[in-house]
Amino acid sequence: MIIEWPKGLSPRIINLRLINKTRSAGESLTGFEQVAGSLATRWAFSLEFNNLKRHLIPAYRAMVASLEGRANALRVPVFDPQFWPSDAVIGIASVPHSDGTPFSDDAEYLTTDVSGITATGLKGTKELTVDFGDYGPIFDGGLYFGVDEETYLSTSVAWAGNVATIKFQPGLRQDHTAATFRLRPRLLMRLADDQSGELPLERGIIGSPSLEMVEIWPDELSLAEGGA
Repeated sequence: MIIEWPKGLSPRIINLRLINKTRSAGESLTGFEQVAGSLATRWAFSLEFNNLKRHLIPAYRAMVASLEGRANALRVPVFDPQFWPSDAVIGIASVPHSDGTPFSDDAEYLTTDVSGITATGLKGTKELTVDFGDYGPIFDGGLYFGVDEETYLSTSVAWAGNVATIKFQPGLRQDHTAATFRLRPRLLMRLADDQSGELPLERGIIGSPSLEMVEIWPDELSLAEGGA
């Protein structure tokens, strides 16, 4: 089961990092050692919060309880608003249905990310070619991006017109064909241990919790959902 992140819940301290697992056969007699990377690299997320406002305490409690320890996944936004492209650059706006018509009351959908950009690549690849179309070159190295529900960190971006060649870490988690490309990505995470996320309250009303989470891979999510 996937649990949604509560609206309005924002951490004070954010530490998103890759846990690398390199492999080595050990050192030779001369001290030579060959070290190789691994597809087992996994994201870890540490979040610390200020004292939660009263209306957020029930939402936080419900979120943690719904996770059932490490059993379920949490869809977590990548909190990087100082570095991702602004609303104006992305073109945050209202849009109609795919056939060009609005709702019956003339309301439309609100876009929250780039639209119509896709990515295709094989599991393990660390380079993608992405056509940004009318958005143009709005992306650079050192920024997070998403492919469907997965998050990656660009290490370099080379532009040829509106087409970007993106090198990134870690490698793609799975094969993707015309998958949704995001500039405001999110992660599927689970608690690092069954007791993470406790919320002790001072005088029963004030609490500043912390969360330790690790990435859940697509295959692990499929197994979890199959066993639910």
